Amino acid sequence: MHIIPVIRPNIEWQLLDSVCELNVRHKTDRSKRKWSDPAQFLVAISDEGNPATALRRAGLLAHSLSYGFLSDSLDFSLGYSHLRRYVIADKNITVGTLAEWHGAIVAGLNLYASTQQRQYFGTILIYLEHEGLSDLFCEYIKYMQPDGTFVLK
Repeated sequence: MHIIPVIRPNIEWQLLDSVCELNVRHKTDRSKRKWSDPAQFLVAISDEGNPATALRRAGLLAHSLSYGFLSDSLDFSLGYSHLRRYVIADKNITVGTLAEWHGAIVAGLNLYASTQQRQYFGTILIYLEHEGLSDLFCEYIKYMQPDGTFVLK
């Protein structure tokens, strides 16, 4: 299964910094961790002083960022989520806010989901982790399955 991110947040930091007359990313500057733009943005708009805590408690702030993924045809329904699926030239583009992706990933990575569904949401979870957003899923543990996928508990 090929999944390619085609929509991701683009934060205009220079404009934001000049309009706000401060370094909006100051909360993450002192951290030794490498922060992605989406993670820095969630930290910047949070009231939390600790960047990792800000991500763990992102909640409604995660609705401010959107992601879209291009994939082969999917044989499972997204009916339980708020994600939107569009078909272009026999490919699917699935779009949602970060909060909607979070909910769909948690719901989709369970023992009752199909292997294809777990592969799909597992791949997207790994992508978001590489985006520096792993703290959004810190309350879950990955359990490997015999088919090479994992579930979250």
